[in-house]
Amino acid sequence: MASGGCGLLGPMGTDETIVRWRWVYGYDEDPPGGFVFGDMALQADGVLQWRTGDSPWSPFPWWPGEKDPQRAEGILRSRGYELHPA
Repeated sequence: MASGGCGLLGPMGTDETIVRWRWVYGYDEDPPGGFVFGDMALQADGVLQWRTGDSPWSPFPWWPGEKDPQRAEGILRSRGYELHPA
């Protein structure tokens, strides 16, 4: 579920973040299985930043540039990401 971004501090120390999520991705179908988790931040310019654990923020590799938080959430969920408001 998307959460609004007024006043959120983005990953690069700016207020350009419009929504942040904590995410989990399960590898249940890929032996030996497991999961990975981290944070995502959608910026007003359509850039999606992400990180795992406390790794540095970086642009999400295949992101199409969607700026709308609800559509962005739908794209991520359709690819198997479980999202939680951060």
